[in-house]
Amino acid sequence: MRPHRRRNIVKHPALLAAVAALAVLAALIINPGIVSDQTPNDSAPRLVLALTAEARQSLQSATSAFPKTEAGFSAYYRVSNKPDNYTLDKDLVDQTLHQKNSSTSLRAGVAVLQEMSGSHTVTSVPIKNIHHVEKNAADLATPVNVYYDDQGWVVAYLPKATPSSQVWQARNVDSDQPMLADLSNTVLLDAINAVVNEVLKRDAVSVDNTALGYYHWAYPEATKFLLMASARGLVDGEDTFSFAVPSTFTIYEAAASWWAVVSTQSTDKPCAAVTLDGKALSNTPLCAPGWQHHRVNNLTAFQQTSGHNVTLEQSVTDDGATGVLMMLVYSPP
Repeated sequence: MRPHRRRNIVKHPALLAAVAALAVLAALIINPGIVSDQTPNDSAPRLVLALTAEARQSLQSATSAFPKTEAGFSAYYRVSNKPDNYTLDKDLVDQTLHQKNSSTSLRAGVAVLQEMSGSHTVTSVPIKNIHHVEKNAADLATPVNVYYDDQGWVVAYLPKATPSSQVWQARNVDSDQPMLADLSNTVLLDAINAVVNEVLKRDAVSVDNTALGYYHWAYPEATKFLLMASARGLVDGEDTFSFAVPSTFTIYEAAASWWAVVSTQSTDKPCAAVTLDGKALSNTPLCAPGWQHHRVNNLTAFQQTSGHNVTLEQSVTDDGATGVLMMLVYSPP
């Protein structure tokens, strides 16, 4: 039996080097009163980034074709041939993304065209995400809407009603080694690289998180977003990380994206669960051997002034794994 472990992401922060130059405010929104006995390498990774208005200022003009009323959380990048000269070979991108039977290291297949004109395109790109553990079963892909135009803008976004936590890229996690990938490697970043790196081949290496801007089209007053994640597997037990939000912060959105898997080697039916403040994020237990689940929750009842506990549970046998990402879109005072 694995002992219960509490994760405190204040006492042992695991900030990512990629955001060292950005204003990191995570320490302000974590409950400092929780005691932890864990090792420094066992804390829940977190990432805080700024939301900026650069894309809004250019794409929300009266003449812009960007579907601003339909977009939610987004990441954006602008392609340039040289400084201050922005352009994009839209015909090449159109042709490549929408070829039949096309699949790459990032895309699970052909994009689904939504709108096209001589100057812009809106399409839905299936981004590879969770690898399915069952033999001959299809992997799980996350559809990402992508807008691009001949002025060099590439904007990857979720539809307005989609919980923002769906940006989690969990491709590198599995039941045997539930390792957390770099939280800045989102499906939005992959969708942008599906255009910039795989199609246009504009960079020797892929665009990374530091080159992107972020904006939530449904919450123009929001200035920050926070990602917190944890994963566990292999044995009975549970892991918990805790956090709280000061009453002076304004929370615009709270959401969770999580996965659970049960080993195909198991002969009985172990169950896995992810809970927030003792309430399961799934209405039904995840017990079926061999199946991997990925669910996204919009936590409309989230209370920002109270402390919160996120728990990953595995029971009955030593097989299976769980993982969860919490996302807050907010503004500090």
